[in-house]
Amino acid sequence: LNDDNVNSLEARIPFFWTMQYGKSLRYSGHAASPDNNILLGSPDTLDYIEYYFDDEGEDTRASAASTLGRDKELVAFSELLRRGHAPTRAQINTGFDIIEQAQALSR
Repeated sequence: LNDDNVNSLEARIPFFWTMQYGKSLRYSGHAASPDNNILLGSPDTLDYIEYYFDDEGEDTRASAASTLGRDKELVAFSELLRRGHAPTRAQINTGFDIIEQAQALSR
């Protein structure tokens, strides 16, 4: 591998998905632990997004997210994470619109 290939591999955001119950379960990023999380929606209704953080700080940016039935939100999260603009705990707690934010940054 030349340096360009190594750098592009290192720049990639970890991602996986699977289909369960007719819905797409997706995960993007890397969280050291599931302990510092914010869950929006309900896994029981197969409709949620869960953000994971490395600590409890209000200004800490999410390091990963998982979704079920919210593919567009996870795509938006992945783009924000890649650009270094993943939402903070404070932003999510105040009603952050992740899709709108990702679209604003891509303009």
